[in-house]
Amino acid sequence: MVVSDQIDEATERRRAAGVAATGLTGSDGSERYDKITRAARDLFDVPLALVNLVDDSTIETISGQPGGDRWVTPFGAAFCEVTVRQARPLIVPNTADDERFRDRSAVVENGIRFYAGIPLSLEDETAVATLCLLDTAPRTLAPEDEHRLQAFGEWAQQTIRGSAERSGRLEQLESSARPGTHGRPSVESARIGGLVIDVLDLPWGDTSGDFHTHATADTLVNASLGDVMGKGESAGAFGALIASTLGRVDPSPRATLATAQDVAHDSLSSAETFATVFHAVMDADTDTVRFVDAGHGLTLHVGRDGTLTRLYSNDLPFGLQEPGEGWNERVVGLAAGEALLSVSDGVLDIFDGTLVGLDDLAQELRASSDVTDFFTRVQRRANENPPTDDITVLVVSRPSIGG
Repeated sequence: MVVSDQIDEATERRRAAGVAATGLTGSDGSERYDKITRAARDLFDVPLALVNLVDDSTIETISGQPGGDRWVTPFGAAFCEVTVRQARPLIVPNTADDERFRDRSAVVENGIRFYAGIPLSLEDETAVATLCLLDTAPRTLAPEDEHRLQAFGEWAQQTIRGSAERSGRLEQLESSARPGTHGRPSVESARIGGLVIDVLDLPWGDTSGDFHTHATADTLVNASLGDVMGKGESAGAFGALIASTLGRVDPSPRATLATAQDVAHDSLSSAETFATVFHAVMDADTDTVRFVDAGHGLTLHVGRDGTLTRLYSNDLPFGLQEPGEGWNERVVGLAAGEALLSVSDGVLDIFDGTLVGLDDLAQELRASSDVTDFFTRVQRRANENPPTDDITVLVVSRPSIGG
């Protein structure tokens, strides 16, 4: 009979190799993971939501909110070493009543009473990490919350797989001493009423997983930026499908995303893919902007006085949000001399990988003589610090009179 907690040494070696392949061990914080744990912490109302790497002997926290602390914990002290060794989520309503965990330091010394973790695997199904929720009070998860945890786990798992893919690209670049294999950059610009929309697209390779779109109907203008979790031609095709639907102008961005999810239903069902999306609808004659943020979190409102306001929500990405729940719709003003700046994850890689880079990019925009100069600066940074992901920058501005 096989004992449930028996350790398979070959599996542990494969897990350790998989953790190394992600390129995340000992790395600085990344907004790719912080936005997941931040949203999970708020949605589930827990003091801690973590993404942990788990090799054959230690547990390393690569994203934890609040404070951004990173911990390295030996086996025997926490819970995630158990989570990665099973195919399903591990939920412990009261750790003090569970003989597997009640004597561990997380319980005895840190007072953790609730744990819910989900294993995260690479493409070969080797579990290398966990997404987990922790609380100092016992609690249970309702069935709908367990479903949400699965959705957050899918989000984190695809992000881990993306990190492994980018790590492989980086190794290739370093070994070949080449500057990069990005595709040809493209720039689009359109003036619609009192609005100007500019887009810089710098794909990795020939096909980008990023997508963007804009359209107009009467005085309404919409603009979108999305980042598909996936790679190659399938990611590009999925992005194109979403973009074609988001290009339809509707006064409600929430309704537009719901329609797009219906259209993409078959693609979502047949492939493990989804997309983070920022979608805004503006009136060209007023300063009103309605927007939804589906797991994107990388959009700033740049005020005329230099103030920066991040536009985000805790909603799940397109393809993971429950159709019946939809996305929250928010409103912001866009007066003359102001702009919306939205970017894909790859842009942060040419800075420090955190949200600080988004603020730094906004300062570059303010310091530029015009958008053409700004895009030149972005491309210069990309050449100096070659990213291993697609780069898309969307700027929606309402120029001052005479601008």
